[in-house]
Amino acid sequence: MIEKVCRDCGTVAEPVTITKGSLGTEILLWLCLLLPGMFYTAWRHGSRYDGCPKCSSANLVPLDSPIGRELSKNHLPASVQTARAPRAGAVAFGRSLGRLFAKK
Repeated sequence: MIEKVCRDCGTVAEPVTITKGSLGTEILLWLCLLLPGMFYTAWRHGSRYDGCPKCSSANLVPLDSPIGRELSKNHLPASVQTARAPRAGAVAFGRSLGRLFAKK
């Protein structure tokens, strides 16, 4: 799943599936009568949406969109925003390890 940024609270995370209503109410309605339980279940499952794990908002945008990049720039800490390029020594060491363990 692709990480998204919440337009309401600024959280950057994978969205979670949120279902409106209550499971307890659904079970109670099924135990009482068939028809109310069926309607409530249909409404609950029809109202599912991908939302923010922090505030449950449905206002999410992908991080790779222009709005997502702008929002993440405003809300992410500076240490996360500025990724440094690896040092030349680290790159050379990685290449030598790759050659050492490469499948032939």
